[in-house]
Order: sequence, then structure tokens, then C-alpha cells
Amino acid sequence: MKRFILRLSVFAIMLVILLALIELIARKSTNTYKDKERTMLSTLSDSVEVLVLGSSHNFYGLNPQLIKKSCYNLANTSQTIYYDDYLLSRYIDRCKNLKYVVCEIAVFTPSLIMENGSEWFRSIYYQLYMGCHKHSRFSKYGFELSYPRSYQFKVLTGIKYSVVKYKNKQPNGWGGYTTLSKRPENWKESARETAERHMGKAMFSKEIFKQNTNNLIHIAKLCKDHHVKLIIVTPPAASCYYNYVTNDVKII
Repeated sequence: MKRFILRLSVFAIMLVILLALIELIARKSTNTYKDKERTMLSTLSDSVEVLVLGSSHNFYGLNPQLIKKSCYNLANTSQTIYYDDYLLSRYIDRCKNLKYVVCEIAVFTPSLIMENGSEWFRSIYYQLYMGCHKHSRFSKYGFELSYPRSYQFKVLTGIKYSVVKYKNKQPNGWGGYTTLSKRPENWKESARETAERHMGKAMFSKEIFKQNTNNLIHIAKLCKDHHVKLIIVTPPAASCYYNYVTNDVKII
């Protein structure tokens, strides 16, 4: 019995060490969240005059190189209004020359909370790499290991991850060009699934709408208090997507 307990203890210790090593390797990989945090906490933030917030619409759609003023794109894939608010609150005092904030209000903005959807795992990256402590560090949002699809790729490719997955990194935070030719063949068919994911009953509620509205109001207040102009942009939505948007969201 003692031998069994000893072997079990040794196995448990080795398993913990292995998991810790995997977690460490995954965290060492380069990603947009880590890069944006590093940039905004550096002296480069002093020169930023235009700060872009939002989801992939703005991440890929607004190229800072085409804006005459010094611009940094702080948007990211599936980024919700909560994290827009958090990031602006975190960095606005560092942007001494900030003149404009570009905030995205898409058709899904009022109904979306990241943790409620299939993109929940992205909250891990705000927790680990951008100083957001919305969740306990011991929750599933405190570990790369919580989302196997992500950490497996990072660990298996090792250092190559920085080249394979992150080769289009831009110094201004922009996501790079994405063209119509890169759309999946079934993009029209998947539009319904995407709309239902954004507008499903489990996603949309008065409470969620209130939370997201409060985040937007706080963004506006931050801009006003810092004498920064707030620019609201609404990205276009394909008809095959918009047709499946629920009426309560359309009214909003």
C-alpha cells in the first residue's frame, strides 16, 4: 500500500511538473495581446493621437498607416465592449497626446459578452497578458491549459509559432489585410450560424444590454474627462448575416 501511494505521489508530481512546463511554453509564445500590452506600456504610447478599439472589424479594417495622425490599433479578434472599456481605462493616462478614440458599435455589440460565447477562451489572454483581473487567477481564465486547441498548437510548434501564426504582426497593432478571396467557400451558409451565435436567447438579455451600455457610457466619459473626441463607427453587415439578426437587436 505504501509503495502504491509513493508511486502515485511521484506520478502526480511529474504530471504537475509536465503541465507547468506546457503552461510556461504556451505563455512564452508571441501573440497580439502581449505585443499590444508591451507597446502601450512603453514610451511609444506618448505619441499616439488616435486609438482604435473594437473587434476584428476594426482590427483588420482600420489600417493606422492610412491615417495621417499617429495611430495605434488596439482592437482584436472578438473583442467586446467590456474589454474596449477596460483597455481604454488602462492606457488612456499613458497616451499624453491622445486626440481621438475610434470605438466600434457593431450590430452584435449590445448582446455580446465574451465569456458567454464560443470565444470565451480569449478572456484568458486579457487575464494573462493585459493585466485584466476580471476573473480569479485560479479559474479557467487563468491558464492557457484551459483551452487545449490553442496551447497544443503553441507547444507543438514551439518557437515556430511566432513565425507561422504571427508573421503578419504590424508595429501599429493592425491585423493586416484580409481579402474577399480568403473567405471560406461556405461563408454565406455560416452567416446564419454566426448571427444566431451573436443573437441567441442565451446571449441577449436586458442585463447584458445594460452592462454593455454602461461600458459604452464609461468610454464616453473617459474621453470627455480627458478632452478626447470619441468617434463611433458601425461596420457594414452582409445581408445574409443581417437577415438573421433578431428584431429586438435591430430596434436597438
